[in-house]
Amino acid sequence: MPLLGPMATPPPAADGSPAVPTEPMPSFIGSRERIDRPRLPALRKPPPPRFGLSPVLLGWIALGGFVAMLLTIFAAFPTGIMATWPATERLYGLFGVTPAGPDTWFALHINTKTDATDTQKSLLVSGEITNVSATIHSVPKLRVSLLTADKKIAKTWDLQPTIEPLKPGQSVQFQTSVAAPPDDATSVKVDWLDE
Repeated sequence: MPLLGPMATPPPAADGSPAVPTEPMPSFIGSRERIDRPRLPALRKPPPPRFGLSPVLLGWIALGGFVAMLLTIFAAFPTGIMATWPATERLYGLFGVTPAGPDTWFALHINTKTDATDTQKSLLVSGEITNVSATIHSVPKLRVSLLTADKKIAKTWDLQPTIEPLKPGQSVQFQTSVAAPPDDATSVKVDWLDE
């Protein structure tokens, strides 16, 4: 059963023009008012960019400024950053920056002297440690090594120059000796001992 009844086509007009339906047309057909004035919200024109720069360009400039600020901080304070965040030591190492340590805090001056008596020969190693930094630091242990001509270690021992921390500009003397040093030892090397 059809939902609508049969459509009746009106007979053509006497002059041969198409027939005009006599029933009123639905309101949505032929209404120019609805077509001319849609009920959509009006689109606003975007505001002109400030200073002639688009928001995207301003975002890139801000990001570039932030990255430049971080790089400046990392370059200006490597010692503090490495002390606070030890994982950055490897990153700084790629650029040749080493972490702060005894080599940067202290100046180490070494003197060696050989003393020979009738019975035996001995080697005296002495020196001075000066705090050249701007802060107080504890003095780490020293490792004294006697090296052969081909730079192999013939003998080694450790010593603690002082247990008192050194203030900026302060110095401490140290002295150690070894009896009967190896005959093949030709040089002395003194290093800070990492603990």
